[in-house]
Amino acid sequence: MASVENPGGPESKDQEAAADDPPVDKYNVEAAEALASEVLRLPIVEAVPIYEQLLGVFPTCAKYWKQYVEAHMAANNDDATRLIFSRCLLNCLQVPLWSLFLLPCFSVSNI
Repeated sequence: MASVENPGGPESKDQEAAADDPPVDKYNVEAAEALASEVLRLPIVEAVPIYEQLLGVFPTCAKYWKQYVEAHMAANNDDATRLIFSRCLLNCLQVPLWSLFLLPCFSVSNI
């Protein structure tokens, strides 16, 4: 039995709307940079999902990892900071990340 399409149904309206919208490029570096700049001004609770989104698309971008860690460090959230370091250090071998990780190890208060 042949399937019958509904030419005036809701599916065709959704397809038409999707065809009218310009495609969104999730790998747009300029848009990601703008978003990363904006997220610096947000409270950590609002910033976390945005950082996760950025890092889901750009998992080896040390700049975004560093911003994410620094935001949690500024909020004195040690558990989240350790968790983020455990996620990024071995996957993103960048000196700025490792320097930030080692900074507390060499602080004067720990000696």
